[in-house]
Amino acid sequence: RHNDKMVKVMFADILHVAADRSYCRIITTRKEYLLSMPMKRLEEKLPAANFCRTHRSHIVNLLQVDEISDGMVRMGKELLPLSPSMKGDFMRRLNAV
Repeated sequence: RHNDKMVKVMFADILHVAADRSYCRIITTRKEYLLSMPMKRLEEKLPAANFCRTHRSHIVNLLQVDEISDGMVRMGKELLPLSPSMKGDFMRRLNAV
């Protein structure tokens, strides 16, 4: 829901998702949406082939990643954290896409 309307968000348009307590901020190529759903539940609904957790508070669309540097993932103008415990899985999944 966005402004009392049901909005369809295409998976391909999602850049990344950020956890904000029991909410998720879905950042797309055009807008940002706030969803009243825990990150764990949203992660289960996203297609695993294209989305990967990089940090306990962030899920990224692997098709939208621009750069990877020491502990960071760049998506457009945004820098997102890449935790050491999730780096191995992230790099494996990124190479598979």
